[in-house]
Amino acid sequence: MFSIIKDKLQSVQDNLTTSFRGLKVADTSSDSARKHPVDLNAGADLLHKYQTEWQELHQLAEENAVAAQKVDVRIGALHEEVMRQWNATSQLTTGLATLPKLAAQTDKIISQIEELRNLVVEVESSLIELADTVEKKELQERQLESRFQLALHSEKRLAQLDILRAKLSEEHRLKVAEYEKQFEKKQKERQETFSKAFEEDLATYKQTGIVPTIRPALTSGPSLEEVELDVDTEALNHLLEE
Repeated sequence: MFSIIKDKLQSVQDNLTTSFRGLKVADTSSDSARKHPVDLNAGADLLHKYQTEWQELHQLAEENAVAAQKVDVRIGALHEEVMRQWNATSQLTTGLATLPKLAAQTDKIISQIEELRNLVVEVESSLIELADTVEKKELQERQLESRFQLALHSEKRLAQLDILRAKLSEEHRLKVAEYEKQFEKKQKERQETFSKAFEEDLATYKQTGIVPTIRPALTSGPSLEEVELDVDTEALNHLLEE
């Protein structure tokens, strides 16, 4: 389009130059022209041609203005696109510039993650050891509790045994005392019997002068060692079995 406008302008310029040259020639030959008749319509075609070209040129100028406006819009859009791409390129350049730092930070984070993983493993191992220690401690506490309960049970049984022993001792003492009482009673009765027999024998001797035959001795009762006590040992055996 611009080449067409340029050609039109060049054509108009050539025509104007030719016209000016024609006018100069007409001025120099005015004397000779006066001698010949002048054609007044000789420049009408040329003027019409110039007017037509000027209209075309004006039309082309308007079309050029519309096209220039469209081109301006396109240029504006292209400028925005270029600026957008430029900004994107700048951001990309900035991002690429920060890549080494980002890589270093990433390596640092990876190292920290590795340290954290090792710490987690250590904590897990410590927790397992703590669980084992707690389990052993609980087992020891249960053993101590069992021993304590066994000691309490033993003390309780010993106390019951002492009570039973004291009860049996008291029963034995009472039975021994009862036996001694009965033994003393029998001995007293025997003593009285011997005394009465002696008095009768003495009276017989005094009357007859003859010593009477000695009567067989009365069967003596069992000694204390030979006494068997009737003791109920069922409670004692039950306590010892428990």
